[in-house]
Amino acid sequence: MPPEKTGNLTEFEKGQIVALKEKSLSFSEIGKILSRPKSNVLSFYNLFQKRGDVKNLPLAARHKIFNTRTHHRLVREAKKARRLLLSELRNQVAPDASVNSIKRALGSVNIKKWRARKRAFLKDEHPVKRLAWAKKYKDWTQEDFAGIIFSDKCIVEKSKDPEGIWVFGTPEEKWHKDCIHGVTKAPEIKLMVWACIWDKNHGPLILIFDKSVN
Repeated sequence: MPPEKTGNLTEFEKGQIVALKEKSLSFSEIGKILSRPKSNVLSFYNLFQKRGDVKNLPLAARHKIFNTRTHHRLVREAKKARRLLLSELRNQVAPDASVNSIKRALGSVNIKKWRARKRAFLKDEHPVKRLAWAKKYKDWTQEDFAGIIFSDKCIVEKSKDPEGIWVFGTPEEKWHKDCIHGVTKAPEIKLMVWACIWDKNHGPLILIFDKSVN
């Protein structure tokens, strides 16, 4: 016996149900013939007797939950306080709406919750200095940089948040200042390492156990 079908009945199947029922077949027998659950057959036939038509009723227009003003406010508040929980945003702007309605409304303008991108915490003067450095050396060639040694140190910190921070935003805003999770150095250092690179070479990985290094 073939498996029972799922999904909506086709117009042809509905006509078959009516025709077979007129031949005094039971709902169970009709279900077996059409490979449909008895409950589907019975449910349709009861509606057919009420309406006298095998066609589905037209779907009612979906009620618009948010007016334009509320929708604009929702987007504005999501961008102003990006780390709010969806439930908190709902309570502030549209307490009568569901959280899923809030998600759909924000999704209509391509806003959803993203995990905040991590990067070193930058003060306002840091981007200015970095841009100035890039402009100063923008015309350097690979051979010019081959004679420069780049070094850096890395630390393993305690008490890092494994879940991360989630923020409202569009894909284009992932590096927006409000969408960044600035990472600062913890006062307690478990281990520090230092290394350097130049051209196609690299130096040794140095373990540093001092609490502070110049």
